[in-house]
Amino acid sequence: MLLIMPALLGLGIWFLPDRLWEKLLTLRQVKLVRNVSLVSRGKAAWVWVQTGQGDWPDYKFYGHLLRELQRLTKLYGATPQASLERIKRPLLQDLRFETKLREIRLSGLAQYFAMALMTWMFMFLSRLILGREFELTLCLVVIILQVSGTALYLAIESLARKKTFNGYDMAYEGLVTLQALMPLGLSLKEKREKSGVDRFLVLKNLSPELERVRRNLSTLLGQWKDFGRPIEASLVDMVDDIRFAAEIAQESLLKRMNAVKFFVAALFFLSAYLLDLLSMVNAFFIE
Repeated sequence: MLLIMPALLGLGIWFLPDRLWEKLLTLRQVKLVRNVSLVSRGKAAWVWVQTGQGDWPDYKFYGHLLRELQRLTKLYGATPQASLERIKRPLLQDLRFETKLREIRLSGLAQYFAMALMTWMFMFLSRLILGREFELTLCLVVIILQVSGTALYLAIESLARKKTFNGYDMAYEGLVTLQALMPLGLSLKEKREKSGVDRFLVLKNLSPELERVRRNLSTLLGQWKDFGRPIEASLVDMVDDIRFAAEIAQESLLKRMNAVKFFVAALFFLSAYLLDLLSMVNAFFIE
């Protein structure tokens, strides 16, 4: 029974992460479609942006952004085709990032499962061969270490996502919407309100790269209001800056999660194995 329980736990971790864990630990707390992973929805969004066919995108902020662009087209006759073109590359890059992050997550969970199974097999076989009994306290400690390690890895991924990408979605969505609004005969106040850029301007705890974009945007909008300075070209540059900064942040997060994966394996799963080995050696010398 003691061998079966961790095996079942490991199988549950292996088959559920891309569904259950993304539902519990998603960055933006978006309600997920049943049995559809984040990467699968990203692929569907990419197909929709490319062809306009298939289900409506429900992937991060892109679905809301596309709905907003469609609404502007109906209300004001806007032509968001240029905005759609600007969405393609960031969406593809984000999809690649999510795919790589999922691979790291699944490989880490598979590694944890293998190490946990190896530990319990060693505990079972060593006691079977040596005629020793299972110590309840030791078994509980091993289970706590293994479950805590898995939970810690997933929690770190969720927190790292939130901290790393704080403000990126809001900044990109706001600026792309503002670009779509620029040719329309709306007042400056209406364009700012409908684009949502003001929500981005009040954000705190941004990355240095995004904080620089926020300051530049605030200055640019001030000059637009006070002097009527054209800002279309500057908005294009800012969108590119946001995309470039997001790509750097994605690469950084992938490297950190790879490091966290091995750290958790060594600290929680390897230590559980060594703890039982030490217990067996101590029992041998005592006897």
